[in-house]
Amino acid sequence: IHEVPTHAMVVEVVEAGLLVVKQKHRLHAQKFVNVAVLKGNQIKVIEDNHWGLTDCPGTLSALLGFSHAQDDQSENILVQLALAMRRHGRGALLLVVPSNSTAWLHSIVKPINYLVEPQAMVPASEKTDLATDREMLHKMINAVGGYSAIDGATVITEDHRLLAFGAKVARSPHALPVAQLMMTEPVAGSVMQLLDATTIGGTRHLAAAQFVNDQHDSLAMVASQDGTFTVFAWSEKEQMVHGHRIDTLLM
Repeated sequence: IHEVPTHAMVVEVVEAGLLVVKQKHRLHAQKFVNVAVLKGNQIKVIEDNHWGLTDCPGTLSALLGFSHAQDDQSENILVQLALAMRRHGRGALLLVVPSNSTAWLHSIVKPINYLVEPQAMVPASEKTDLATDREMLHKMINAVGGYSAIDGATVITEDHRLLAFGAKVARSPHALPVAQLMMTEPVAGSVMQLLDATTIGGTRHLAAAQFVNDQHDSLAMVASQDGTFTVFAWSEKEQMVHGHRIDTLLM
């Protein structure tokens, strides 16, 4: 099948005992919207209005099918980066920081092992055709996904320029240690958990939570070796770090 009609339902057999029910939400969408995940005798139904969409990362709204701007690639690129980070299976930490700010450097150990000249992932040339642009973008996303396998954090800007990889996260001297955070999953029947920061996972999760606690205008994405994926963002409504478990949406 070369073209799947918009809103057509698809059942994908990911592996033995793991089925994902999904649909194509938009004509040009790169990632289908998951409706339900069936693993053994466990069924997770995606709840698209869970926890509201006014105070959550654009990545989550894109995965739930709420992103309608077909000419705006921003959210879709983060989704593709999440898939690339998860694909290599080594665990990864990606930090997304404001484009015109260096405040994020206060939360990074110096010197940075691999500090690079910012390079855009979105081709700027008007001379290339759409197919060439997509191929170039796909290669650059896979490259950044590969960098994320290196120990430490990969850092990009909101407009998708690579700044560094292999960076070590440390608490900013201008911030307090992160104590508690919220953790939610957009699945029917799930409940919001208020967790101690030391119980949310390994060092990557703690580093991501601390970074967002320091840098409220940033985003941290963590892929675990066991396949779980969490996006950390600052919640202005609750005035604390909010962890969004989205691995169910990435299958």
